[in-house]
Amino acid sequence: MIAADESHPHLDRMCVVSAEKVAIGEGAKIVWREVEPVVEPEFLCVKVYKTPSGRTVELVERPGETVDVFPFAGDRVLARRGARPLLILPDRGVPLDQSRSGAYPVEQLSARPSAGNTEGEQVDARTAALNIARDHFHIPIEAARVLEPISYLTLPTEIDEKVDAVPIELDHVNYWIKLGKHPTGLRSAGEVCSHQMDLNLLSALTGTHSDERIPRMARELLLREGRSFGPWPWPRTELRVQDVSRLRISDISEAITPELDRAIFTEVPEQAPGTYHRIKRAYFEELDPRGEKVGESSLEFSIPSELSHIHFRGVDYPVSNNMTSLIPVINTSDGILIGIARFDAAAVQNYSTQLYGYRSSQYATLPLCSLGEGMDSFASAADFIVEGVCKSLGLKVIRIGRLGGMYFPSLGAPLKTVESGWIEADAESAIANPLFSWVPLRESYLPLFSDPDQRHLRRFLVCGPTLTTSLRFAHSVGLV
Repeated sequence: MIAADESHPHLDRMCVVSAEKVAIGEGAKIVWREVEPVVEPEFLCVKVYKTPSGRTVELVERPGETVDVFPFAGDRVLARRGARPLLILPDRGVPLDQSRSGAYPVEQLSARPSAGNTEGEQVDARTAALNIARDHFHIPIEAARVLEPISYLTLPTEIDEKVDAVPIELDHVNYWIKLGKHPTGLRSAGEVCSHQMDLNLLSALTGTHSDERIPRMARELLLREGRSFGPWPWPRTELRVQDVSRLRISDISEAITPELDRAIFTEVPEQAPGTYHRIKRAYFEELDPRGEKVGESSLEFSIPSELSHIHFRGVDYPVSNNMTSLIPVINTSDGILIGIARFDAAAVQNYSTQLYGYRSSQYATLPLCSLGEGMDSFASAADFIVEGVCKSLGLKVIRIGRLGGMYFPSLGAPLKTVESGWIEADAESAIANPLFSWVPLRESYLPLFSDPDQRHLRRFLVCGPTLTTSLRFAHSVGLV
């Protein structure tokens, strides 16, 4: 923790800076010691909301907002590489060999400032990012150019977290960064040293269990500049051509603009949470190459409650930490259409004024759903996706396919992984489907990221997994 003082007036009373340069070898391995339930969380909390129909929704919340600082120069981005303690949790965590945790995964420099400074005034994302880069990362910013922030919600259905990813263009990146001590006290916990990465290495970042924040930022930056993503590293997506003469093609603005003054969620502070989420605390030790302890820390995180289940084929499956984000697609003689739905989320309602400029709980999204235990991958969840998810959405499926590897939307509060996939929908069944608006991918959707005249509509795309899945799909069919 870094306390605000006269030399750092842009910081609130507490600000977590999650990076540190240390000598290689000081921290060689992170091991978990124990995991315990949390009765009174110190960092996270779970809030309960209700809809007019009486449906109850739980949302994990953590203090402050997130600013990701993305320094780059030409084809190089300054990032860091290090272990993340939560990757090695035994309690429904991701099963990774602990020996691999010393350099895993790649992520950019980031910090978590509050929404306002010590006087309660709003600090815009550009100013916060520039101040963080200057005062705590010691990046030489005399010739820096701060670009328009890219904002999104990490997981609108799970956590109340808005991210402002701020690109900072530098004249060069050939220097070391001197940083303060990581608040966890773990020297290998994601802060080993600065790391330079080629922006075109999206193929390497679309692998297994990657931290999605860098690829998401890099894709949008490349689209802004009209540059190619490079080759898609997985099998190319092939779709059959269908007749869509009777299918209504929607205007992109109509498809993604949320309804004005729609706010369906009401917080219920007197209701105790625990039906869908539970908070736990993990204790970690850091060992040096000789196996001696050099640091220790504890972290809070949320996982699905044992009371949360998915019913499929007459069986109740406990909800797992795995999710899937699916893009419905129809190929036509004139190009590919994608299906966009508009749903409601409490996290969207909480941040809608900042994101949209007006209040609304509605957001444009691709289907995003939790998977049950045992559905550990896209392949093992295929039957559930086709018979459970797609059927409930009114989609008749021709084929489904995977889009790259599983990723972490944010390695923090909810210990969630997401896997992207495409659904080839039957065009006839889509005609009478009221949930989806069908828009041309090349002509309508992709210009939201690249065309200066259309980019004002980008603010309505706030779901992080939707951004990842849609652009991965565009990459897989050779459109970017």
